Amino acid sequence: MNKLILKTTLLASISLVSVVTAQEQPATDLATVNGEKISVERYRDFLFTTIGSSELARLVDTVLIEQAAKAFDIVIDADVLAQRVDVMWRDLFAPGSEEEFLNAYLPQGFNKEMAFASLRASALTRLQLENYIVATRIITDQKLQKSFVAKYGHNGIKTEVAHIMIIPHNIRAEALAANEVISFERAKQIAAEKSKECLQKLSAGAQFSEMVTEYSHDNSSKLNNGVLATYRPGIYGEAFKNEVEGLAVAQTSQTAAESGAGYHIIRVNSRVVTQLSDVRTMLTKHLLEAPADIGEIKQTIIDLRAAAKIEY
Repeated sequence: MNKLILKTTLLASISLVSVVTAQEQPATDLATVNGEKISVERYRDFLFTTIGSSELARLVDTVLIEQAAKAFDIVIDADVLAQRVDVMWRDLFAPGSEEEFLNAYLPQGFNKEMAFASLRASALTRLQLENYIVATRIITDQKLQKSFVAKYGHNGIKTEVAHIMIIPHNIRAEALAANEVISFERAKQIAAEKSKECLQKLSAGAQFSEMVTEYSHDNSSKLNNGVLATYRPGIYGEAFKNEVEGLAVAQTSQTAAESGAGYHIIRVNSRVVTQLSDVRTMLTKHLLEAPADIGEIKQTIIDLRAAAKIEY
């Protein structure tokens, strides 16, 4: 969650905690504005009118999560809860100091005790939900296949690919920067010529990494000797894919593959083949024990609501 959104949400929650605390005390006036008193009742009505409906929905979700956790005998360890609250508290005032944060919000009726009460409630609910998700998680073939592809590549083939990418649009931009206007077709022609020039240097013994530095316009892979962070078939079209599949390990293409982005001189650094049957048990264990992700959290809340009988 965005830190600003998190901070806003938590501060709103803390305000509600202060209202609950006030409700436990004898009825009194919370403030006086030009002689007009603001009562607890008026403040309560104001809160319900402005944010009450969303907070009620959040409370319903909290109760659903509590019920789900109880049904599976989920008990949150006190030390785990304390650690989570501490992390949330530090995130709340980061990157500044605790003192700066408190000084900024104390004039608004905020205090550290209220903050920890709100954070603890929020952390407890989140931990109950995360533990419930792990306890009820079912590993389908679809989930297993998705995890297999992510870790071992399409069809279990994980290929490390490096490329030198020469982009016509970049060549045109470089020309414009030098006060020279050229057409895209001319830029494409120059890119093709540079590709041939680069291939000739490689054929003459130039190091691939040196040619990456000299020719490539792909800034992200350029920082790692041209290696793509992740290669998947089709990433740069059919010609690129066919070239990769036709290259042996440690082999560099003899021609430049053209894509919609430009021209690619390709090198296959490694190729590892893994069978799903060999890693199924390990992957299943990992999926079962993995922390709940944001997608699972959202879907589980939706599922809990759908299965519940909620009356307003």
